Amino acid sequence: AIEAWNVRKDVEKLKRSMTEIESVILDADERQKITNNHELNYWMETLNDALHAAEGFFDEVSTEKLTRE
Repeated sequence: AIEAWNVRKDVEKLKRSMTEIESVILDADERQKITNNHELNYWMETLNDALHAAEGFFDEVSTEKLTRE
């Protein structure tokens, strides 16, 4: 499916971004343990939501690929 849409580079870029987001979330989580920053909580939730949406996308693509094979 990814090849059919010709978006392989975009998918790889998104995967790298997901790894970076996970790192930021882990760092922010450690900071949150030290201080109770509501703005940080908001951004952590937003990043988590974006990460879960991207993971859902990859799950759908994987399922679609397996279905076609």
